[in-house]
Amino acid sequence: TVVLAALAGLVWELNLDTDDLVARLPYASTAWELLGGFSRRLVVASVVLVGVVAFVLRVLSAAWSVVRLYGFTLTRREEGLHSRYGLLTQVATTIPRARIQLLTIEDGPWHRWFGRTSVRVDTAGRFAKEQDVSAGSQILAPIVRRDRLEPLLGAIQPDVSLGDARWQ
Repeated sequence: TVVLAALAGLVWELNLDTDDLVARLPYASTAWELLGGFSRRLVVASVVLVGVVAFVLRVLSAAWSVVRLYGFTLTRREEGLHSRYGLLTQVATTIPRARIQLLTIEDGPWHRWFGRTSVRVDTAGRFAKEQDVSAGSQILAPIVRRDRLEPLLGAIQPDVSLGDARWQ
């Protein structure tokens, strides 16, 4: 939605005649006819600009994740899992193992490319954070190597096996 709003703002700022563009839409036989008022250089520059902006946004997203999850540690204490992370804002949570209802393993295209995955849990009810804030969903492992996933799950819930998992 933000990208579409930005494109609409760009069209507005450039004073493009969108009515003329839409009027030619049914009659254009090729994309270049549709873009008849635009030079090829402008189209190529726009595509490159969108690619650069997408890359920069991806890098900024990764940098924000590093700041937010800096120093992530997960320790097992009695019947709970204690996590602590954050560079600017320290977050500490304790997740009661008995309350874990859903264990989610995520591996998008970037995760698969680098042989990594992430693990999140949802609990029954809510659990207390040290800062008197509550949440029902928590990051268990923001990034973990694929070969270390099975031992991690075995330490958290011994009765959980990846072979029994229903993948979606």
